[in-house]
Amino acid sequence: MLDPVYSQVEDELKQVNANYQKAKSSVKDVEKAYLKLVEANKKEKLALDKSKEALKSSNTELKKAENQYKRTNQRKQDAYQKLKQLRDAEQKLKNSNQATTAQLKRASDAVQKQSAKHKAIVEQYKKEGDQVQKLKVQNDNISKSNDKIKRSYAKTKTKLKQTEKEYNNLNNTIKNHSAKLAKAETAVNKEKEALNNLDRSSIASSEMKTFNRKQMIAQRQLRKLANQTDVKSKTFYHLLFKR
Repeated sequence: MLDPVYSQVEDELKQVNANYQKAKSSVKDVEKAYLKLVEANKKEKLALDKSKEALKSSNTELKKAENQYKRTNQRKQDAYQKLKQLRDAEQKLKNSNQATTAQLKRASDAVQKQSAKHKAIVEQYKKEGDQVQKLKVQNDNISKSNDKIKRSYAKTKTKLKQTEKEYNNLNNTIKNHSAKLAKAETAVNKEKEALNNLDRSSIASSEMKTFNRKQMIAQRQLRKLANQTDVKSKTFYHLLFKR
């Protein structure tokens, strides 16, 4: 059964070589992908900056149009109130039965003039309203386009960072291979030497056990032989002197 520590350092040595071979075979492709992403990131950054400026300009234009639309609305309301006052004044003159023809004409002219002014402001208000709606649609489209470009840029930037990290790791693997290989080989050789020393110690211990076992067997045989000799001697003595 292989020593687990030796198996571990040997696997680490194999992994160092495997990582090196993988890095060598893939570094060029990763470099190409990295450079391609760098260019894509530059283009998308320019597109994003351009889109931001377009959105900023659109926001400014829309805000300006909305403010103008509000002012025109206020002018429209003011013109209507003045027109209403002039109509009321004209009607009072007519109802008074005391107004001269000249007064009635001036009142009528004032009403017609204010009515034309109010009508012009209403037309302007409608046009500005249409323009505001048009600018809102444009602004919404620019905003959506900007969000899309922003997401694409963020995605490319994230992928660029990941590829850059991978590229740097591969280069470091290639650059540090000699040092890592030497370290891994030293660990393997050190563990191999430790195992050899352990094997020699085990062999010596086994030989000593075998020697001791043989000594014990020999001693038992000697004791057995001695006992047998002693028994024979006693038997011979007994037979000799019993006669």
